[in-house]
Amino acid sequence: MRALAARRYQLLVLLTDSWRGAWLTHLLRPRWSVAPARPGRFWKWTFSHRYVLPRGTPRHAVELNLDALRRLSIYPDDAEKGLVLVPGAEAEARVDQLLAAAGLAPRGFVQLHPTSRWLFKSWPEESNARLLQRLAADGHRIVVTGAPDTRERAIIGRIVASAGVPVTDLSGSLTLREMGALAARARLFVGVDSAPMHIAAAMGTPVVALFGPSGDKEWGPWHVAHRVVASDHHPCRPCGNDGCGGGKVSECLTTLPVERVHAAVNELLAGR
Repeated sequence: MRALAARRYQLLVLLTDSWRGAWLTHLLRPRWSVAPARPGRFWKWTFSHRYVLPRGTPRHAVELNLDALRRLSIYPDDAEKGLVLVPGAEAEARVDQLLAAAGLAPRGFVQLHPTSRWLFKSWPEESNARLLQRLAADGHRIVVTGAPDTRERAIIGRIVASAGVPVTDLSGSLTLREMGALAARARLFVGVDSAPMHIAAAMGTPVVALFGPSGDKEWGPWHVAHRVVASDHHPCRPCGNDGCGGGKVSECLTTLPVERVHAAVNELLAGR
């Protein structure tokens, strides 16, 4: 707190309605501060500006966050709304080494990221394995990525073993910066709603994104060529639940056919 207070911030922007952020703002006492509106005098006294979140109208998270600037009379145009991620020279050099060791050229492979920290947002292992088989049969070189989490690495191990096709498995071996450098060199990214999907979009890589209980209107790939694959047969989505009824399995994801995902890949690669 002493180190933060010594910086004497003029403006603090809080993008959530968390009390932790409110207390931090209260203690730092910036000249101006902005946050989503909440009832109560403490919130009113803490923030010089408060913005109202829309109700009943789905908007992308990027636009919701930009409302904080609009409340300050700063109106970004479309050219200023793009995501920017700079992996850095060190991350790019390591990824280039990994790709060279695997005999892969930039834009010469498809990246598949099958898992999410929230496993109820993941596509079934069998479906991922069948997609790998189809991509390999189409002649694509494939790089599989995932987090270093023990469960995720086990899932990816089973997917790769079940597919039985040549892949370069980099799961658990990349930092987030290196994930960005890899995505920038991929021809296409395929995965579920996850941080790596957003990283790929920020790097300008075309994205095929699978959505289940989370909302694609709010969290879909931003300002990049993409296809969203989501269920047409589950009017309950997006429900935001951790699986149907809280059961950790999302039927709107488990029933997504491999054919639809494969077709979305082909459409993007064909430039349609």
